[in-house]
Amino acid sequence: MISILLSLGLAVGWGSDLTIAELKVRGAVRADTALILEASGLSPGEEITLDRVQSAIRRLYALGLFRDVRLWTEEDSGGVRMIIEVEENPLLAKLSFEGNRALKERELKKVLRFGEGQVISPKAVHDGKVRIRKLYEEKGYLSAEVKALMTPVDKGRVRLTYLIEEGEKVRVKRIRFIGNTAFDEGKLKKQMKTRESRWWRKGEFKEDVYQEDLEKVVQFYRKHGYRDAEVVRDSLYYDSFRRNLFIDIYIKEGPQFHFGKVTWE
Repeated sequence: MISILLSLGLAVGWGSDLTIAELKVRGAVRADTALILEASGLSPGEEITLDRVQSAIRRLYALGLFRDVRLWTEEDSGGVRMIIEVEENPLLAKLSFEGNRALKERELKKVLRFGEGQVISPKAVHDGKVRIRKLYEEKGYLSAEVKALMTPVDKGRVRLTYLIEEGEKVRVKRIRFIGNTAFDEGKLKKQMKTRESRWWRKGEFKEDVYQEDLEKVVQFYRKHGYRDAEVVRDSLYYDSFRRNLFIDIYIKEGPQFHFGKVTWE
């Protein structure tokens, strides 16, 4: 939550020549007060404007340390006191995973950008879910679902558990080339490690292997004189159960160049 609260009628007309006489920080427990004041960009003697207040809130929230930031004012005989009140994000006491059978815990932790003992924000938790799901997709688990469960341990500390439903690993049902005339599909498919599923093979899909396969197809063309050959685009789509993967690869071959034998006299 991000809030702007102005008491004593000071919200009327931000251009009313009110200046900050004093800055105070409230609510900080672990966060350094000096850091908060510096990050806010506010200084005593400055005029109070809506732009300055909004900018201060954005700067403080961008630190990733706070779940709530409030700016409000108090007026006394010495002038206007600006109060920066913060509610800190908790520390991550324990990080764990449940339901991960295909991927090891160390693989999952590697894609996260935080660890135990660090401040954890709702955005970091959400981004963690996205990264874990992307990792599963790269490994061929396109129906994987990831949820986050955060429970308090004690004051200011939480336990975060990612609950994972891996689902079934997708299988490559069909690979189709479009735009190829110089070589048939069978010849091009032989350049790839990604293969269609058959009763004797699983037809697993891995994103990194597939990207290498596309480059191998292009290199195969160039080896045979099609130096302008390229994969124009590719399309990956699934059945309604997201278990079978269909791949369309669009080829632009270009002209074939022949190089004669070079002799020296």
